[in-house]
Amino acid sequence: MAVPNLFLAHSFDLPFPRLTPPDPPPNPALIKELNAAAGKPTFTGPRGECARALLLLGAGDLESAHRIAQESPGVDGAYVHGLVHRTEGDFGNAKYWFARAGVHPAGAEIFRRAAANSSRVAGQAIWDPTLLVNWLQNPGASKDSEVRAVVKVEAEALLEYLMEPPVE
Repeated sequence: MAVPNLFLAHSFDLPFPRLTPPDPPPNPALIKELNAAAGKPTFTGPRGECARALLLLGAGDLESAHRIAQESPGVDGAYVHGLVHRTEGDFGNAKYWFARAGVHPAGAEIFRRAAANSSRVAGQAIWDPTLLVNWLQNPGASKDSEVRAVVKVEAEALLEYLMEPPVE
């Protein structure tokens, strides 16, 4: 995985999975670093900004992640926007943004990895992020180790995709 230099330089752990705003507790040091990284080469362009939004979401800064995702065009911004709303517990809005994203280019890799960690995902034909939305609507789902593993895989595979240079 292309791990941003700030993780290497500061020994930050990747902040996944985040299932609700307080779970896990926000990481103020990482939030500060990610906000300072705006416009740096690692986080330039729409994909770089979406990667930063995803990391900010994981670090616990939902407001900044939401703002960046809202301003990001295309499938990547829509998908991250869906993740923000899912984390906030705004499940209807999350489904809307996932529908706007359509089939994400990272979907096949997310599915491959998630299916290895979840019989629920393995029982599907393709990756569908609304599966997690529906799953997380059930009381106590955020404590389920299977759902936690799938959310982690989703975020990590999406981050890898967003950190790769676009194919031209």
